[in-house]
Amino acid sequence: MITQQKVLFQIPLLIGKLKNINNDIIIKDALDNKDNKFSTDSFNTHSEDSYLPMSDELNNIFTNIISDIENQMSLKLRLKNYWCIVNKPNASIHIHDHYDTDIAIAYYPMVYENSGDIVFQWEDSLTNKWGENRYSITPKNNMYIAFPGYLKHFVTTNLSKKDRISLSANLNIEKKS
Repeated sequence: MITQQKVLFQIPLLIGKLKNINNDIIIKDALDNKDNKFSTDSFNTHSEDSYLPMSDELNNIFTNIISDIENQMSLKLRLKNYWCIVNKPNASIHIHDHYDTDIAIAYYPMVYENSGDIVFQWEDSLTNKWGENRYSITPKNNMYIAFPGYLKHFVTTNLSKKDRISLSANLNIEKKS
């Protein structure tokens, strides 16, 4: 007789879509700031990340995503930091995690067919019953993905002939006092 059931290694991914967003503003800001990089060291994963000024539209995006996540997970979240990535044709993003954050998000204001999938990867010891330790998502315009900061991920090569723009952010759970 079974007396308990416990799920030990469930990894939540939340996938949503925003409506009534003026992505043209975000795209213009991202392209205007694409050379304003966090790091010029090509061995640093932040060399792919660009600063982006906060605007009303950007605030609207983060407010909507955070509200969706808070409602789904019964949490109170705080925006820690954010940036944009302009992936040129034939560019990809190295595998990395957001080790010092609770929830990471990616939002896609401008993607094209074959412009790169986001791939999540976990330790082989946690491989699922089908022998898989990766999960791939093909982004769509206005889509966002929220995932645990510890979850390793990368972006496959942009095989389109156009830039692919994404926004990323780190969120932390506000602790109850």
